[in-house]
Amino acid sequence: MIAAQRESDFVNARDFQIFDEYCVDEELGVVSKVCSKLVCMTDLIELQKFLIGLRPSDTVKLHLYVDFTSWRFWFLDLTQLTESMIHIKSRITGFSMQVSSRIDIRGEIDLDLLRNVEVLKLSECKFKGSFASCERLRELSLQPVTEIYELPVSLKSLHIAEYNSIDFMSSGCTNFPSLKSLSLTCSGKPLPQYVKEILLQMTCQDTTTIKYEYTGDETVDEFLSFVSEVAEKKGFILKSLSVVGPLAKAPPQYALENLELCYNENERLTSLLKLPPTLKILTMIGHNNVCFNELLDMLPYTLESLNLSSNVGGVWENTNTHFSKFKKLKYLNLSSNWIQSIESFTFPESLEELVLQGNCITSIDSVAFPTRLKTLNLNLNQIQKISNLPSSLKLLNVENNFIESIHISQHNLEQFFATCTATETFPFLEVGNVRYLKLTNCRFPPSHFLNLTKLHLENCYQINNIQFGQHSRLEELQLSSNNLSEVPPQIFQLRNLRYLGLGQNQIKCAIVSLSTNSLEVLDLSSNGIEEFHLSFPEGEIKLKQLDLGYNQLREISMDSIGHVENFGSFWELDLIGNPLSKDEIAKLIPQLPQSTHCLWANRFGSFVEGESGYLNYLSEEFISS
Repeated sequence: MIAAQRESDFVNARDFQIFDEYCVDEELGVVSKVCSKLVCMTDLIELQKFLIGLRPSDTVKLHLYVDFTSWRFWFLDLTQLTESMIHIKSRITGFSMQVSSRIDIRGEIDLDLLRNVEVLKLSECKFKGSFASCERLRELSLQPVTEIYELPVSLKSLHIAEYNSIDFMSSGCTNFPSLKSLSLTCSGKPLPQYVKEILLQMTCQDTTTIKYEYTGDETVDEFLSFVSEVAEKKGFILKSLSVVGPLAKAPPQYALENLELCYNENERLTSLLKLPPTLKILTMIGHNNVCFNELLDMLPYTLESLNLSSNVGGVWENTNTHFSKFKKLKYLNLSSNWIQSIESFTFPESLEELVLQGNCITSIDSVAFPTRLKTLNLNLNQIQKISNLPSSLKLLNVENNFIESIHISQHNLEQFFATCTATETFPFLEVGNVRYLKLTNCRFPPSHFLNLTKLHLENCYQINNIQFGQHSRLEELQLSSNNLSEVPPQIFQLRNLRYLGLGQNQIKCAIVSLSTNSLEVLDLSSNGIEEFHLSFPEGEIKLKQLDLGYNQLREISMDSIGHVENFGSFWELDLIGNPLSKDEIAKLIPQLPQSTHCLWANRFGSFVEGESGYLNYLSEEFISS
């Protein structure tokens, strides 16, 4: 189970369970957010076991975020996942699930399971039941949706997206919810009848937020005019307005605090805008030929967030780029604007995040960065030297540049991402307090990485010079695509390592002898491995997933993986794309630990290029590729 990209209060799932059990025992009024990004079957199995291990409670509540958008298979069965939630259904006050539209889903989300839910977000998910049974529901998000009916009156926020049309069943209904926030995504006509009905029936004096995304070929002016009419009729004043789609003229109504106007080809729009002096957040993405000088002069000094990314054809020359006048600005995004230099730019001391990726910046030597800056994104520029950075930085991204030297030893960086020139070494690299380091195209001098917990190296050289040390804190090590011909022996000494990725290298013989049982995931896919042997020290082996897909293995047995009796949670073995016969697979199955859920192999026995499917032999479930 891969943690979502956000800060967590817990190191691992077990720490959370201890906390949760304490709260249940003490009957504390707590709401916990549990986030899970699932890629493979091991992630799903781990999540199911995690949920089964939670105890019922009347006071300790849960909001579950489940993300399947990176799911590696074309098939997903939700049956066991929903069954693992039944005993804690009274605890679930929030449930969010995202699934990629390419995935064939079996099983449905039963709304009866979510009667106590207050926040419900379903993207590309099947469901059954009536939303009217969710009497506490305050926030609902559905994508896509074909019909709307029986919404509970408790609802305050509605987000719906359609790809064709929606059947809005309003006839005979006299009790609609009164929404504070409404978000719509439409195709086809910019103002279909169901949108009119929702605006007329569900907005009220308390409506403060409207977001509208249009993917059709017409303009969105008609929609905005209708919103203005309804606002005057209902008496609401918007605090936030977001419009994605082309405008022929300026909006007839503005929001007091948050305005978003995206993907507009009207070159005169900037000169037509009349921004309110109370505006805190402005987002203008994907506009043509913006006059930045004119725009920056009209912006109110109250701004806290400003996003002017991807504005094609905009002119920065002779532009007054003194952003320092925005004394409350915390977030500034100027990415993908063909900016060549920022040496004349000035920034306010309040700024915490600066995004400049996708420009043509060659130097930052003379730039005065704010002393409170925490995040700096310079990805996809032409910078060679990194220096003069504020000590406040926590995250620095200089990937896809031409970095030859960098000085960060005096900084307290926690996350660092860089691409270096392939012909140069990286002699100035001292990672200090960095916890997550990602480097591409680097040559290494002898280096020590004692404080890292996550290291990602790609297309790098002289990796054998890296000295991790026995006391390294490293938990995740990704060394895919580094042209390695053998498994670096210094890896064997890492005592805290949980994830090891060695895919897409040139390893023909993988003899791995670990000094610890901490490893949970090992990826050796796409190497051309002909010989494989994995050994662990005495004691319980924690390995959950082993990926040996797309190699040249002609035989495999548990003797080459480890002692069966020591595996307590071995869940998934991937052998897809190997020249293994059906008889070889048949011999392997009875050897597997009882905990194994998935054995992936080619459906028709030995791998044939262009073959159309593969099979989990332990469930006899076919997955088409």
